[in-house]
Amino acid sequence: MKPSEIWKNKQYKNKDKFGIYVKNRRKELGLTIKDFAEKLNLSPAYICDIENGKRLAPLGCLDKIVSTLKIEENEVNFFYDLVGCSHSNWQDLNEYFAKNPNAREFFRLAQKQDLSDEEVANLILSMRTKIDEQENEA
Repeated sequence: MKPSEIWKNKQYKNKDKFGIYVKNRRKELGLTIKDFAEKLNLSPAYICDIENGKRLAPLGCLDKIVSTLKIEENEVNFFYDLVGCSHSNWQDLNEYFAKNPNAREFFRLAQKQDLSDEEVANLILSMRTKIDEQENEA
């Protein structure tokens, strides 16, 4: 199952999507639960629980999971979004938000205005266009 199919599939609860993704990637690479567990210094039972949505992946293992599962750069944000949904904690953004009050304010305003995903996507596209224009001028 492709990552986008996991994300859109309403039959899975948000907390289960991360485990499904990990299980699919592990199997694609031909890793057994035991092999995967050894690479992460976790027990096979713990990995099984993660894959079945019964336990959360330890936040300290996330980078190791990315490298072990050979998650490509274009899928890393998707991976961390799944982590965020399962943990209710966007680990890859916490440090950034802690250092940047304007970023926090931006998202609070977006939430207050109840911006749709499409409206946020349009803002992001506008920002990317402006950045590209500035880079081309340099």
